[in-house]
Amino acid sequence: MQKTGDRGELELLKTVLKKTFSKIKQDITLNSDKLESNSKNINKLNTEISTLSKELKQIKSLLKTMNSSLKKISSQSKTPTINQQQPIQQPIQQSMQKQIQQPMQQQIQRPIQHSNRGLQTEIMRRLKRNKKPVIKQKILNVISSGQYTLPEIKDIIVDENNYCSKASFYRYFEELKKRNLIDIIDINDVKIIVIKSQTSIRL
Repeated sequence: MQKTGDRGELELLKTVLKKTFSKIKQDITLNSDKLESNSKNINKLNTEISTLSKELKQIKSLLKTMNSSLKKISSQSKTPTINQQQPIQQPIQQSMQKQIQQPMQQQIQRPIQHSNRGLQTEIMRRLKRNKKPVIKQKILNVISSGQYTLPEIKDIIVDENNYCSKASFYRYFEELKKRNLIDIIDINDVKIIVIKSQTSIRL
Protein backbone atom coordinates (compact mmCIF):
# COMPACT_ATOMS: atom_id res chain seq x y z
CA MET A 1 0.00 0.00 0.00
CA GLN A 2 2.87 2.37 0.67
CA LYS A 3 4.24 1.76 -2.85
CA THR A 4 0.80 2.55 -4.28
CA GLY A 5 0.71 5.80 -2.31
CA ASP A 6 4.20 6.77 -3.45
CA ARG A 7 3.27 6.03 -7.04
CA GLY A 8 0.20 8.25 -6.73
CA GLU A 9 2.21 11.11 -5.28
CA LEU A 10 4.78 10.72 -8.04
CA GLU A 11 2.10 10.92 -10.75
CA LEU A 12 0.62 13.99 -9.07
CA LEU A 13 4.05 15.63 -8.94
CA LYS A 14 4.60 14.87 -12.64
CA THR A 15 1.24 16.43 -13.51
CA VAL A 16 2.01 19.57 -11.50
CA LEU A 17 5.48 19.90 -13.06
CA LYS A 18 4.05 19.40 -16.55
CA LYS A 19 1.49 22.17 -16.03
CA THR A 20 4.13 24.45 -14.53
CA PHE A 21 6.56 24.01 -17.42
CA SER A 22 3.72 24.48 -19.91
CA LYS A 23 2.80 27.81 -18.29
CA ILE A 24 6.45 28.93 -18.27
CA LYS A 25 6.71 28.09 -21.96
CA GLN A 26 3.57 30.13 -22.71
CA ASP A 27 4.94 33.10 -20.74
CA ILE A 28 8.25 32.95 -22.62
CA THR A 29 6.43 32.85 -25.96
CA LEU A 30 4.21 35.78 -24.96
CA ASN A 31 7.18 37.90 -23.84
CA SER A 32 9.00 37.09 -27.06
CA ASP A 33 6.01 38.28 -29.11
CA LYS A 34 5.82 41.49 -27.08
CA LEU A 35 9.54 42.16 -27.59
CA GLU A 36 9.17 41.74 -31.34
CA SER A 37 6.14 44.04 -31.42
CA ASN A 38 7.94 46.72 -29.35
CA SER A 39 10.97 46.50 -31.60
CA LYS A 40 8.80 47.09 -34.69
CA ASN A 41 7.11 50.09 -33.05
CA ILE A 42 10.44 51.68 -32.12
CA ASN A 43 11.79 51.09 -35.63
CA LYS A 44 8.68 52.78 -37.03
CA LEU A 45 9.27 55.84 -34.83
CA ASN A 46 12.91 56.01 -35.95
CA THR A 47 11.76 55.88 -39.59
CA GLU A 48 9.33 58.76 -38.97
CA ILE A 49 12.10 60.82 -37.38
CA SER A 50 14.40 60.13 -40.34
CA THR A 51 11.65 61.27 -42.72
CA LEU A 52 11.14 64.46 -40.71
CA SER A 53 14.88 65.21 -40.81
CA LYS A 54 14.89 64.89 -44.61
CA GLU A 55 11.87 67.19 -44.90
CA LEU A 56 13.53 69.79 -42.66
CA LYS A 57 16.65 69.71 -44.87
CA GLN A 58 14.46 70.28 -47.93
CA ILE A 59 12.72 73.20 -46.21
CA LYS A 60 16.08 74.76 -45.24
CA SER A 61 17.27 74.41 -48.83
CA LEU A 62 14.06 76.01 -50.08
CA LEU A 63 14.42 78.91 -47.62
CA LYS A 64 18.03 79.42 -48.70
CA THR A 65 16.98 79.56 -52.36
CA MET A 66 14.16 81.97 -51.54
CA ASN A 67 16.48 84.30 -49.58
CA SER A 68 18.98 84.27 -52.46
CA SER A 69 16.20 85.18 -54.91
CA LEU A 70 14.98 88.00 -52.65
CA LYS A 71 18.48 89.47 -52.39
CA LYS A 72 18.91 89.29 -56.16
CA ILE A 73 15.55 90.97 -56.80
CA SER A 74 16.29 93.64 -54.18
CA SER A 75 19.69 94.32 -55.78
CA GLN A 76 18.16 94.59 -59.25
CA SER A 77 15.42 96.93 -58.06
CA LYS A 78 18.04 99.38 -56.76
CA THR A 79 19.85 99.60 -60.15
CA PRO A 80 18.83 102.74 -62.16
CA THR A 81 17.01 101.97 -65.39
CA ILE A 82 17.58 105.40 -67.01
CA ASN A 83 21.05 106.82 -67.60
CA GLN A 84 21.59 110.33 -66.39
CA GLN A 85 23.22 112.03 -69.37
CA GLN A 86 22.62 115.71 -68.63
CA PRO A 87 22.43 117.46 -65.22
CA ILE A 88 19.40 119.47 -66.37
CA GLN A 89 17.43 116.28 -67.07
CA GLN A 90 18.13 114.69 -63.66
CA PRO A 91 14.96 115.84 -61.85
CA ILE A 92 12.77 114.77 -64.78
CA GLN A 93 14.56 111.42 -65.13
CA GLN A 94 14.37 110.72 -61.38
CA SER A 95 10.67 111.41 -61.42
CA MET A 96 10.22 109.08 -64.40
CA GLN A 97 12.32 106.42 -62.66
CA LYS A 98 10.09 106.50 -59.59
CA GLN A 99 6.95 106.27 -61.70
CA ILE A 100 8.35 103.23 -63.54
CA GLN A 101 10.04 101.46 -60.61
CA GLN A 102 7.28 101.77 -58.00
CA PRO A 103 4.65 99.76 -59.94
CA MET A 104 7.30 97.19 -60.88
CA GLN A 105 8.46 96.81 -57.27
CA GLN A 106 4.87 96.44 -56.09
CA GLN A 107 4.22 93.74 -58.69
CA ILE A 108 7.41 91.91 -57.67
CA GLN A 109 6.80 92.20 -53.91
CA ARG A 110 3.19 90.96 -54.03
CA PRO A 111 3.97 87.45 -55.32
CA ILE A 112 7.04 87.28 -53.06
CA GLN A 113 4.99 88.15 -49.97
CA HIS A 114 2.30 85.69 -51.01
CA SER A 115 4.94 83.01 -51.60
CA ASN A 116 6.51 83.67 -48.17
CA ARG A 117 3.14 83.31 -46.45
CA GLY A 118 2.48 80.08 -48.32
CA LEU A 119 5.93 78.75 -47.45
CA GLN A 120 5.52 79.62 -43.77
CA THR A 121 2.12 77.91 -43.71
CA GLU A 122 3.58 74.78 -45.32
CA ILE A 123 6.52 74.72 -42.88
CA MET A 124 4.23 75.06 -39.86
CA ARG A 125 1.89 72.38 -41.23
CA ARG A 126 4.74 69.90 -41.69
CA LEU A 127 6.27 70.65 -38.31
CA LYS A 128 2.94 70.26 -36.54
CA ARG A 129 2.24 66.99 -38.34
CA ASN A 130 5.64 65.48 -37.46
CA LYS A 131 6.09 67.01 -34.01
CA LYS A 132 4.19 64.27 -32.21
CA PRO A 133 6.39 61.24 -33.11
CA VAL A 134 9.55 63.28 -32.50
CA ILE A 135 8.51 64.20 -28.95
CA LYS A 136 7.43 60.60 -28.27
CA GLN A 137 10.90 59.43 -29.29
CA LYS A 138 12.45 62.08 -27.03
CA ILE A 139 10.40 60.69 -24.11
CA LEU A 140 11.57 57.13 -24.92
CA ASN A 141 15.18 58.32 -25.11
CA VAL A 142 14.96 59.92 -21.67
CA ILE A 143 13.33 56.78 -20.19
CA SER A 144 16.01 54.51 -21.65
CA SER A 145 18.87 56.75 -20.43
CA GLY A 146 18.30 56.12 -16.71
CA GLN A 147 15.87 55.41 -13.89
CA TYR A 148 13.40 58.31 -13.81
CA THR A 149 10.02 58.89 -12.24
CA LEU A 150 7.19 60.39 -14.28
CA PRO A 151 7.58 63.90 -12.74
CA GLU A 152 11.34 63.81 -13.47
CA ILE A 153 10.71 62.91 -17.13
CA LYS A 154 8.13 65.70 -17.34
CA ASP A 155 10.68 68.19 -15.97
CA ILE A 156 13.23 67.19 -18.63
CA ILE A 157 10.80 67.24 -21.58
CA VAL A 158 8.59 70.21 -20.61
CA ASP A 159 10.48 72.45 -18.18
CA GLU A 160 14.13 72.05 -19.23
CA ASN A 161 13.82 71.54 -23.01
CA ASN A 162 10.36 73.03 -23.68
CA TYR A 163 9.53 70.34 -26.25
CA CYS A 164 5.78 70.55 -25.53
CA SER A 165 3.22 71.65 -22.96
CA LYS A 166 2.50 69.75 -19.75
CA ALA A 167 -0.88 68.57 -21.06
CA SER A 168 0.64 67.34 -24.32
CA PHE A 169 3.38 65.49 -22.42
CA TYR A 170 0.92 63.49 -20.33
CA ARG A 171 -1.17 62.76 -23.44
CA TYR A 172 1.91 61.42 -25.28
CA PHE A 173 2.86 59.39 -22.20
CA GLU A 174 -0.57 57.73 -22.08
CA GLU A 175 -0.34 56.94 -25.81
CA LEU A 176 3.02 55.22 -25.26
CA LYS A 177 1.47 53.18 -22.45
CA LYS A 178 -1.46 52.16 -24.65
CA ARG A 179 1.00 51.08 -27.37
CA ASN A 180 2.65 48.86 -24.75
CA LEU A 181 6.04 50.56 -25.20
CA ILE A 182 6.60 51.57 -21.57
CA ASP A 183 5.84 50.22 -18.11
CA ILE A 184 5.94 51.35 -14.48
CA ILE A 185 7.91 49.34 -11.91
CA ASP A 186 8.18 49.81 -8.15
CA ILE A 187 11.72 50.12 -6.73
CA ASN A 188 11.82 50.76 -2.98
CA ASP A 189 8.34 52.34 -3.10
CA VAL A 190 9.43 54.63 -5.98
CA LYS A 191 7.57 54.26 -9.28
CA ILE A 192 10.16 54.14 -12.08
CA ILE A 193 9.26 54.39 -15.79
CA VAL A 194 11.01 51.83 -18.03
CA ILE A 195 10.93 50.72 -21.65
CA LYS A 196 8.60 47.72 -21.83
CA SER A 197 11.13 45.61 -23.74
CA GLN A 198 13.64 46.09 -20.93
CA THR A 199 11.02 45.07 -18.37
CA SER A 200 10.30 41.88 -20.34
CA ILE A 201 14.01 41.00 -20.46
CA ARG A 202 14.31 41.39 -16.70
CA LEU A 203 11.30 39.19 -16.14
